[in-house]
Amino acid sequence: MVKRELATRVVQRQCKAMKILLDDLLDISRLSLGRMTLHKQCVTLASIIDSTMEVAQPLIDGANHTLSVTKPPSSILVYGDPIRLTQVLSNLLSNAVKYTDPGGRIILDVKTTANRAAISVVDNGIGIEPSRTEEIFGMFSQMKARSDRTMAGLGIGLALVRAIAEMHGGWARAGSNGLGQGSIFHVNFPLATPEEIALHMPAPPAALPASRSHPVHEFLVPAQRRILIADDNKSAATAISMLLQRDGYETKAVHDGRAALEEAARFRPHIALLDIGMPHLNGYEVARKIRAAPWGANIRLFAATGWGQEKDKLLAKEAGFDVHLTKPIDFKQLLALLEKHGNKSG
Repeated sequence: MVKRELATRVVQRQCKAMKILLDDLLDISRLSLGRMTLHKQCVTLASIIDSTMEVAQPLIDGANHTLSVTKPPSSILVYGDPIRLTQVLSNLLSNAVKYTDPGGRIILDVKTTANRAAISVVDNGIGIEPSRTEEIFGMFSQMKARSDRTMAGLGIGLALVRAIAEMHGGWARAGSNGLGQGSIFHVNFPLATPEEIALHMPAPPAALPASRSHPVHEFLVPAQRRILIADDNKSAATAISMLLQRDGYETKAVHDGRAALEEAARFRPHIALLDIGMPHLNGYEVARKIRAAPWGANIRLFAATGWGQEKDKLLAKEAGFDVHLTKPIDFKQLLALLEKHGNKSG
C-alpha cells in the first residue's frame, strides 16, 4: 500500500509538471502571435498571494524548503488579470524551488507604495552570473548548475513572467551576487487607480457612502461576493477559486473539514461550496456545525459530491445544504447558482 501511494504521488507530480509545461508552451505561442489577452478586474493583492501559495506550496513542501511570506493588507486592490498575476508569482516560486538545493530558504516579500506593488522572490540557491541577469528572461533561456548540467524545464517561464508583468504596466528584473550566492527576482506593477476602482468595483453600501477622505483601497469585496471553497482535491479547489476570482468573487480555499469550519467562522462567506468526502470532518458534519453556529444561519451551503442519487440529495438537504451539485462541477451552472443565491440574504 505504501509503495502504491508513493507511486501515485510521483505520477501526480509528473502530471502537474507536464501540465505546467504544456500551459507555458501554449502561452508562448499566444504571446508570439499577439493573441494573449488579459481578463482584468479589481481584485485584492492578498487574494493573488493566496492563490499563488495554493499553486506553489506542494512544490515547496516536496523539496523540503522553508518559505517565508509577507502578505499585504486585504484592502490593497489591483486592476489586473488574477490568473495571469498568479502565474507570474507561481513561476518565480517554482523557479526558486528548482534552482535551490533541498532544504533551502525562499522568501516571498510584498511591499506597496501609494500606487505600486513591489514583489520579490529571494532564494539561497545556485545563483546567477551577474552578466546573465537579463539574458535569463529571453525565450528558451536556461540557467545551469555548477556541474554545467542544465536543470529541468523549457526555459520559457521567466519570459512569460516579464511579458505578463509588462502587459500590466510593470516590469520584472533579476539580481544575484554570483554563482552559489542565491538569487532575487523583482516584479513591480501598478495598483488599481481610483478611476479603475470606480468603474470596476461595486458601489459601496448606502450606509457607508464613499468619501474623498477615505483611501480608495479601503473598499472591500461585498459580502455577497465572498465564497468559501472546501475540497481535499487541491487542484480542483484552486481551479474553481481562480475562475471565481476572475469573475469578481473573493475566495478562500481550504482542503479539509476542520479547516472549512474554522475559515467559515473567520471569513463569514455568503456562500460555502463544500466537498462531502473531506478528511477530519466530512461535508455533512461541516454543514451541521455551520448551521448550529449563531453566524451560520444565513450562509448559503452548496454540496459538491460524486454521488447524485435522490438519497444523496436528501442527505444534503437534511444536513442543511441549500444546493446539491454533482461532480464534475459545471462552472456555468455554478455561476448561475451563485448569482441566484447571491441576491438572497436569508
